[in-house]
Amino acid sequence: MTYCDGKGVPKDLEKGMRMIRDAAILGSYPAQFYLGNHYQEGVGVPRDLDHARRSFRLCAATGHADCQVRLAKLLLGLPQRQERDYVQAIAWLELAADQGQPEARGLVEKESPRLTPEQVSGAQRLKPQLVHKQ
Repeated sequence: MTYCDGKGVPKDLEKGMRMIRDAAILGSYPAQFYLGNHYQEGVGVPRDLDHARRSFRLCAATGHADCQVRLAKLLLGLPQRQERDYVQAIAWLELAADQGQPEARGLVEKESPRLTPEQVSGAQRLKPQLVHKQ
């Protein structure tokens, strides 16, 4: 991130982003979150929801509630959201809410009345598959 911001070193966005991508691939939660956020917002990189989704998915799968919420919100807001995206978003929100994440709790409460029994059971079946055991 230092190269991206030019703090203490000459600013080199390309080198900085390459280093962050490498760190994300190697499992760095801050790098995964950083990339997800930047791709979602189009900051320093072209806006790319698929890249954002993949980056948030990496840290969400390791149990980081903030990534789970960001991924869920991204899925909920997809322009042509599929049913599977909605069910997966609910599962991610429930996982984050189970960890006490307040925003996730609020979103689960908001979405719960809209869920069909099939969506509820689909999210319950999906939850154990989403998070990697560490």
